[in-house]
Amino acid sequence: MESVLNVSISRFKSAKSTIASSINLLNWLADDSYSATVKKIREVKTKEERDNLKRTLPAVTISGEFTERRCDALIKHSGLICIDIDAKDNMHIEDFGEMKKVLSKAPFVAYCALSVSGNGYYAIIPIKSPAKHEAHFQALQKIFAQKGITIDKACKDVARLRFYSWDDEPYVNHSAVLFEDVIEDVPRNIIRQNTFIPDWTAAVIQVEDCINEIEDSSVDITSGYKNWLNVGFALASEFGESGREYFHRVSQFHDEYDPDKTDDQYTSCLESDSGTGKYITIATFFYLCKQAGIASSNARAP
Repeated sequence: MESVLNVSISRFKSAKSTIASSINLLNWLADDSYSATVKKIREVKTKEERDNLKRTLPAVTISGEFTERRCDALIKHSGLICIDIDAKDNMHIEDFGEMKKVLSKAPFVAYCALSVSGNGYYAIIPIKSPAKHEAHFQALQKIFAQKGITIDKACKDVARLRFYSWDDEPYVNHSAVLFEDVIEDVPRNIIRQNTFIPDWTAAVIQVEDCINEIEDSSVDITSGYKNWLNVGFALASEFGESGREYFHRVSQFHDEYDPDKTDDQYTSCLESDSGTGKYITIATFFYLCKQAGIASSNARAP
């Protein structure tokens, strides 16, 4: 069938096995042969018991086919990256059990399911340039951090093993779009934002594209009170309370930026239900960005 998941990858009998065999990823994901073992792992009380049972499970290398389980033994990249999102790394997210639903809104997520322990999720993402595997991972790490989500940094390893797991209701998108962003230089420490933003709409991606460029070039699009006010109205109209962090990130490059005043201004924009503000949409934000030489490739023009 046509699917970004219809690729060949390597399978290993266990974590200790070095002998690889080839398997189709779609077949692997649909196989329920070891589901009883997975359910038992999720029921046991101690980590030692869980680890012992886990070692009996087969595993795969989602990112490709290998002669052996080493990065330099790659035969062919699958065009996919698999990321882990563990509950222990994301304690600030109150509704962590809804993470699968959150990831289903991201257009580049092809598959999402519970990890073998049941305490996290894994997601499979198609990438544009397999030769830039780690650069794509670093871009994913940054984008997820901006949303308040920490992903396991060990997932940058192209030969990383994924143990068999089972989820009765996985999220599947056979037509997921290719993830194109890359960060080719080693990034500075990636700091997770304080606010968890569960939205992955096109507007979010476009706005974040623009804000990333604003931050990279330190451009001020809020010069003049009217522009600052309109940016606030635009973000408030599109994102509500979730746009407050965006407003700070855009406003910080003004010479007189004050976090408290910026916070008060955004609150006023949220509470305004009359006057010019009610006619301003996110298109105004994109227009101001374009005037400053910054634009998301898919941004809506006013």
